[in-house]
Amino acid sequence: MILKPNQKIFNPDLKLHIPKSVKFEGIVKPKIGEYITSTSTRRCLMPARRVGKTFGICIDIWAKVRYFQQCGLKGSMIYAAPTYVQANKVFWNKMLTVLQWYDPLQQYWNIESRSTPRCINFNGIRLYVYGTNNPETMEGDGYLAIWIDEAADIKEYAWETVLQPAIADTEGYATIAGTPNGQDNWTHKIYHSQDWQSFNFTSVEGGFVTEESSQRFKDNMNKKAYEQEFLGYFITLGDLAYYAYSDKNKKDIEFNPTTNSELCFDFNVNPTTCLINQEIEPGIWCFTKEFSYEHSNTINSCEAIHKFLQDSKFSGRLNAVADYTGRSKRSSSTKTDWQIIETRFKQYPHFELNGSPNPLVKDRVMCINNTFESSSGKIRQFVNAKECKFLDTDLITQNWNSTRTGLNDKGGLIGHKSDAAGYFSVKHFNTDMIFDDITNTSAVTTSSGW
Repeated sequence: MILKPNQKIFNPDLKLHIPKSVKFEGIVKPKIGEYITSTSTRRCLMPARRVGKTFGICIDIWAKVRYFQQCGLKGSMIYAAPTYVQANKVFWNKMLTVLQWYDPLQQYWNIESRSTPRCINFNGIRLYVYGTNNPETMEGDGYLAIWIDEAADIKEYAWETVLQPAIADTEGYATIAGTPNGQDNWTHKIYHSQDWQSFNFTSVEGGFVTEESSQRFKDNMNKKAYEQEFLGYFITLGDLAYYAYSDKNKKDIEFNPTTNSELCFDFNVNPTTCLINQEIEPGIWCFTKEFSYEHSNTINSCEAIHKFLQDSKFSGRLNAVADYTGRSKRSSSTKTDWQIIETRFKQYPHFELNGSPNPLVKDRVMCINNTFESSSGKIRQFVNAKECKFLDTDLITQNWNSTRTGLNDKGGLIGHKSDAAGYFSVKHFNTDMIFDDITNTSAVTTSSGW
């Protein structure tokens, strides 16, 4: 039946269809299993990182679908992430993997749309995949269920004004999920609300991260970041983004033309930005030079950097890291920004340009803070503040915006240098292990008995 206005979907006479064929020693460990087997209509899932959260959400979606089918309901559901790109990257393939586990013959589902928004049709129950950067596109009435992932990076407006009203009449199911992100974030209020069943546990308790691995991360991460990401604490970091940067990180180390060096690019017209980061000891780096040109372009910046290297008689190994958007962004009519860099510097032996899809801003900021000082006091990144004045200004002045979903760049006046520094940190310090959720599905055993 089609859900009617003001019709409640919860049926106390029917048991929630729990996917018991998944062995909890596989992809779903006991802690995330507590979330999946909960029958509460309001759940706040705020564990530490790397606990299989996204797979848990996918299995929960399938469980809800089978429950709604038992009830004879038809209607719509939503999975929402901060952006549509992130929703597809983090969720879509995992959801299809879970569906293949439980219904490989596709008796109960088919992909109805791969365009925006993507949609899976479960025989009349449709799951739409959205990004919340344009929350009005999700407006509707009578949703059966809503899952909001990485909710701390989503504006409260999307929940309060658009999504919560959409399940008010039906008292539909809602999950707000993510990693804790401060006590001043709206998700902290939800987590402590008596109207919600909340779940919080450490990475080790989640079952995938060993005590030894957790200690290794602790040794290489800033104390506050470790407590938030691996212990699941709601840490209030304050407004200052780069809180770990201090006088300890400032050293008057001059440019060395014989050492390993990395060009760090952030692409903007005003200004164009490049930093030179140099390895002063194995695994220890220092920003020794910055280039910033008003109303310029990547071609002119590369020429100026090349001239500096030639005048300095540079003989070390040279590599580069750059904003991933430069793979498609063009500073000339014929070449992308990345192609311009590769063409200008390919004459340097073993030159390589690297970069990966930009992580969330908060993850990039966390990565830089980790290099400035870890919990054990290890410093892996220094700055020549005299030669890199704009970078130094960024690091000591840049704050989070009012919603803590991005940085306040003061109308584009600051932030470009620290962005370039962040691309380097993400590349070199193995933080991809933090950003990615559990992806190993080899241990999962399923049966068709449902």
